[in-house]
Amino acid sequence: MVGLGAVVGGLNRKHRVDNIIKRISLHIVVNDTDQPSITTDFFKGYQKRSSGTVKDAYTEVERLYDLLTVLMRQVDYRAGEETILVKETIPNDSND
Repeated sequence: MVGLGAVVGGLNRKHRVDNIIKRISLHIVVNDTDQPSITTDFFKGYQKRSSGTVKDAYTEVERLYDLLTVLMRQVDYRAGEETILVKETIPNDSND
């Protein structure tokens, strides 16, 4: 798992936050030139940000991302390297 990176994210516009979510996925980049990335969808559809389905999918993506982060840090610690991750999140809009 050395060389593994992960990003969880959503669309974020400068001046407005969309209230409709169309996709929640986890994109994992691995050190493999034949298949350099893996994308897993946790939600595809058309739901309000405040729906239980969207919240559950987002919670599951964050849980898996956090687990991958712990595993990568453990591997890097044993290898004497430092883990650098980028995590994008869907902004919390109080107008839900």
